[in-house]
Amino acid sequence: MSAPPSLLELDAHAGSLGIARVRLVFEPVSATTTRVRMGWRAAAGAARFVPETVLALMLRPRNAETLHRVEDIAVHRQPPAP
Repeated sequence: MSAPPSLLELDAHAGSLGIARVRLVFEPVSATTTRVRMGWRAAAGAARFVPETVLALMLRPRNAETLHRVEDIAVHRQPPAP
């Protein structure tokens, strides 16, 4: 699902854990700043049977790295050539 420029939702394959539905919400803070919020839920596979609080602890490092990469792309991307 996508609703540019404010929402992107996709399925992330997590190996033996199954599939997670990941939602990125983009919220304008100012003319030059956007806040990115990331949420997820188990959509298929073994992860559906693991308590959400346990999954959150397991996935916290991965989620932090994902948001760091999104920030890196947004901050350092080059404008398209004319």
